[in-house]
Amino acid sequence: MAVRGGETERIRKTALHALSQLRAWGFEPLNLVPVGHGIVERIAEEIRREDLLPTEEKNDSLIITESALLECRILLSGDAHLRGVDFQRLTLLLKDFDVAAPVIATPREIVRKFFR
Repeated sequence: MAVRGGETERIRKTALHALSQLRAWGFEPLNLVPVGHGIVERIAEEIRREDLLPTEEKNDSLIITESALLECRILLSGDAHLRGVDFQRLTLLLKDFDVAAPVIATPREIVRKFFR
């Protein structure tokens, strides 16, 4: 996390400021302790092992896993790796863990599809 391990003091201070402002900005920070961090790591690793994401995209696999475990139905992202995940294969993989896959789209795609 950039708060503790940021490359520079400026990055650490910026991360700490952002973290302290999350609620004021309308975000609700979540902790996956009730679900268990172990299951998050396990599913994320399986996503990479099945080549749904490149091995080096650990954070992206964690984002998908955490979103699924939190029962998010839509994951908005401009990240090319996330958007490139094969939804059918992801759905089948997550089904083995009794979790539904979120639809991954850009904010622009959602606006174009539903608000034009």
